[in-house]
Amino acid sequence: MRPRLSDPVRKAGYLLIGTVLGFMFLFGGINAANTTAPNCGGSTMEQGDVCHHWDDDWSDDQGYEEELRGARAGGTVMAVVGFGILAGTGIAALYWARRKQFSGQTR
Repeated sequence: MRPRLSDPVRKAGYLLIGTVLGFMFLFGGINAANTTAPNCGGSTMEQGDVCHHWDDDWSDDQGYEEELRGARAGGTVMAVVGFGILAGTGIAALYWARRKQFSGQTR
């Protein structure tokens, strides 16, 4: 049987995981949003290239500009999600700290 973690240790773990994930999403999104050249199939595209997307029942061709817009939009969404995770982690930390302060807990 696994020992149960104490409440402060468990909360510290949640805050650590939230902080790490938030920063990963935030900086990954910023990096993707500031990309200068999109990727297609693992290789960097150049001006004038066309990327062929295909699946079992459809195919789509997108030019350099469309791929660049898509990469930047995805990066922006990723950065916003990262910021949201960090904000939620900060709010949780403040909530837990205030709750502990006013409840009279000393440990």
